[in-house]
Amino acid sequence: MNFPGNISVGSTNKEAIKEIKLKLNALNFAHLDPDNPAFGESTESAVKQFQKKKLLIQDGIVGDLTWSKLFYAEPARALYTGKE
Repeated sequence: MNFPGNISVGSTNKEAIKEIKLKLNALNFAHLDPDNPAFGESTESAVKQFQKKKLLIQDGIVGDLTWSKLFYAEPARALYTGKE
C-alpha cells in the first residue's frame, strides 16, 4: 500500500488504519484490533512508541516518514570484516 496521507486520531481511512494496526501488532508495539476501523488513543500510543524506537518525532501521527519506517525495511548494513 502506498502512503495514503497523514493518518492520526479521527482519521477515516479504514484500509490504512487496518494496515497500521496489523504492522504495529506484528512488530509487538501493540495488540490492536485491526477490524476496529478507529484510530484512537491506543493506536496513537502505539505509534508514539514506534516513533520513539525509530528516533522520530513522537506526535502519534503516521506521516510519510513514520509510514516509510513502518512499512519499508531499512537496508541491511554490510558487515565490516576488515577485508575487501
